[in-house]
Amino acid sequence: MDSLGLGDLASSGLRVRQTAALKRLLARHAEEVTTRTVADPVRHRGGNMWPLADVEGAITRITSWTRNGDILRSRLSAIETALDTITTVAERSGASMIGAGELGSDAQVTVVATESRGVLETMISTLNLRLGDRTLLAGWASDGPALADADSMLDAMKGAIAASGAVGLRDIVDAVDAWFADPDGFGTYGYLGGPSSEGGVPVAEGEVMATPLTAADPALVETLRAVALGALVDAGVGSGNPVLRAGLVAEGGRALIEGARGRVAVAAEIGAARMRLDLIMQRNSAEGDALQAARLSMLEVDPLVAASALTETETQLQALYAITARLSRLSFVNQF
Repeated sequence: MDSLGLGDLASSGLRVRQTAALKRLLARHAEEVTTRTVADPVRHRGGNMWPLADVEGAITRITSWTRNGDILRSRLSAIETALDTITTVAERSGASMIGAGELGSDAQVTVVATESRGVLETMISTLNLRLGDRTLLAGWASDGPALADADSMLDAMKGAIAASGAVGLRDIVDAVDAWFADPDGFGTYGYLGGPSSEGGVPVAEGEVMATPLTAADPALVETLRAVALGALVDAGVGSGNPVLRAGLVAEGGRALIEGARGRVAVAAEIGAARMRLDLIMQRNSAEGDALQAARLSMLEVDPLVAASALTETETQLQALYAITARLSRLSFVNQF
């Protein structure tokens, strides 16, 4: 009986290697047809990868800036919504407080004082807004609330009023003003956040932006102080003295109305930051599109050429399969 010769073994090994090579080539051509880009950039560019590396580095930077911009835009949008709420509530509450304090009965003052306490709670809750795991208006101390709760603040204010010995309307208002201005008052028992996060994040080449606003902004503190004058009446300040109670409610209402300009300025600052960011993001998007087009021009393949190469490789592989199958059926008997 004849044995399998060395020539047969060599031929078989060659066909195996040819089959593997054609399979790899087929996969490469299929990838190029699908993606319309070369599967082997180094070979396509003759080893000159520096221009492509520069473009891909720029794309990576813009992707990072876009991610930062998206996060910052979400924060600015949330802050804008919060400021809109504060403005709406302050305007409505200010008018009610002035009306009850200047023209209403003591019963109406009681109702408005109770409403003022609810407004103070709403404002505090609004200024404690969170996005993800971050309190937006707490500065660097974003892991906790920006402001203490209404009961804690009112108790601290009542303590300051008692310590000052204030009895009349003006003295009580001055004591409340002093508490809000005192770092050991509102700065410790009211505002629980940290300094403004002014560092910011890069959103474009040479462009760094942040959300520097905190709940300790003077316009927002003045708004809280004004509402607190009415809420203090609900907390018992001026009890048994209708004139004092009415005076505190009216004083708070006037301060709310007069504070509108400060609130508008704060909202305008955030709105301007949002508009600036939108323009930067639009510029980044256009630049990113241009860079992607440049990258594609460096790596793209002619779809007709790629499809032709794929078809040719499929034909070669099918032919090799046919030869292998035919040879595998040969035997010493059917060779004659």
